[in-house]
Amino acid sequence: MQRRILMMLVLLLVIIMSLTPVFAQDEPQTPAITEITWTCPSGFEGQTLVLYNWLYFISDTAIQEFEARCGVTVRLETYGSNEELIASMRQGNPGYDIAVPADYGIAIMAREGLIQKIDVSRIPNYANIDDLYKGLSFDPNEEYSVPYLWGTFGALYNVDVIGEEITTWEQIWNFPGRIGWTDDQRSILGVALRELGYNPNSTDEGEVYEALDLLLGYATNSNLIHISEDPTPLFVRGDLDLILTYSGDAFQRILECECDNFKYVIPVEGSVLDVESMVLLKDAPNPELAYLFMDFIHDPFVAALNTNETAYGSVNRVAVEAGLIDPEISQAIIPSDDVLELMWVIEDIQDAEFIYADAWDEFRIIISR
Repeated sequence: MQRRILMMLVLLLVIIMSLTPVFAQDEPQTPAITEITWTCPSGFEGQTLVLYNWLYFISDTAIQEFEARCGVTVRLETYGSNEELIASMRQGNPGYDIAVPADYGIAIMAREGLIQKIDVSRIPNYANIDDLYKGLSFDPNEEYSVPYLWGTFGALYNVDVIGEEITTWEQIWNFPGRIGWTDDQRSILGVALRELGYNPNSTDEGEVYEALDLLLGYATNSNLIHISEDPTPLFVRGDLDLILTYSGDAFQRILECECDNFKYVIPVEGSVLDVESMVLLKDAPNPELAYLFMDFIHDPFVAALNTNETAYGSVNRVAVEAGLIDPEISQAIIPSDDVLELMWVIEDIQDAEFIYADAWDEFRIIISR
């Protein structure tokens, strides 16, 4: 799956870089997409859709458009990690319709019966999704998920405070300042495993605990390590100088700031590349409205709104090829070829997930003393 995703990002970059000269030709062009063309069938007025999603991971404009077109209410609840999502669903669905797990989370939820199979024939705009994002290893038969957005994991830092350009994980670990980490055990332990020369998806308990020891050693170099669902507000406020976070969250803060001293980097040693997908939860109270929402999200104009407002990568082929994605965002979020070669995808490791959970709990306890 990793090689396939890397290939599609390279293809995406080629498409983006070629859009301007293609549009400049005098050959007949497909009519430009200038608005949302999706229409909502009648009969849903007054209903509610409950979306369980990551922070900063959907366009407010898109939600408002869906509500207005269908006469419904969308209630947004958020989680901070795959682990939090899965743990909450293991306790029973409290009334959510759709969730948006990342890659390996889909495989876990399907195996444990936490999500329903999806009938893609009820999602006409599924055809707009690039085939490269379909049938990936976490859902090889396209039974449980609808690709949504993609992103990377790296560091957001204040250049003025750091005093140098960050290019490596070693610089990040050894920075003796105020650091924040997103509460993402698989990504951070995976980085440490890779640094030790191990598979970042290792299922060997000894290797995972070696990675834990490595992280604990680095933790002593910092004046502060703050771990939370979302460290970005503390970074923007100036309480943290560097944070480990997701690409879209980082670029949203950079765009909001309109300043030159915030910078996002994927270290040259590589990092995580993830694909998030929409799933229909077990016991979803409103599956009919959920199907409508999934279809709406992949209207090309809506898909572009989603990427342009969240700064996460689009999986919608029509939106990309129509030039609806802001080129500044696309060129900023796509890693360089050299870094792409070293990226990895977090895989489903089945029962070994509990090894990571125990190691991460131990790490949090120790650094909080």
